[in-house]
Amino acid sequence: MKLFASLLASVLMIAVAAPSSPAAFVVLPPGSTVALSPGQTSSDIPNVSLLAQDTYNLTSPTTGTKATVVEDVFLNKDTGTLLFAYQETNTGANALTSLSMTNFSNINTSVDFLTDSGPAGSGFTAGGVAPNLASRNATTGSLISFTYNGGLAAGQTGDILLIQTNVTAYDQAGALISSATVSGNGSASFNGVFEPSGAVPEPSSMVLIGIAGAIVGVGSYARRRKA
Repeated sequence: MKLFASLLASVLMIAVAAPSSPAAFVVLPPGSTVALSPGQTSSDIPNVSLLAQDTYNLTSPTTGTKATVVEDVFLNKDTGTLLFAYQETNTGANALTSLSMTNFSNINTSVDFLTDSGPAGSGFTAGGVAPNLASRNATTGSLISFTYNGGLAAGQTGDILLIQTNVTAYDQAGALISSATVSGNGSASFNGVFEPSGAVPEPSSMVLIGIAGAIVGVGSYARRRKA
């Protein structure tokens, strides 16, 4: 029994320690909304290198809502996982309230924003309009939304929105949705943006597997000693 207690304690210590979100990022599980403040600068984010970059023009065919979004995908060299970054400029007449992106189903995410022009080689500029909230839809957590503090007026550029993930691969089959303060459906969208691919197991699942394996192993050991 002493061996079992010692082994179980070791497994539980691993569960508490692994894995954590990068410093200053806010963990965003499915079905949650978190406050964002005061943001970071490029020197604060993990050691990253640029993997991919693209620019998208979002338009609404009915309300005139327009936006340009730059997206970068970075490799977090410390963890080997991907960091997705977005910056939106309001190119229409309607004030924008939020920017949403897919698909982040069944992966771990943490969020924050940058107040400067981003890491070297990025396609970003110094923004000026910060997000105050980030949210993620329930169940699989596929949709993540950033809400701007006071809205993004015509001609304004937002700060750089960050989503740190635990995945190592990406594709270009996601979508962006920019929402505006107009009557009716004021959103503008774009399909075919960078998104995570190849979801990995949740850490809690791995911990449970480890605990189950430890219990089975100790049980077998105890039976052999009694035999």
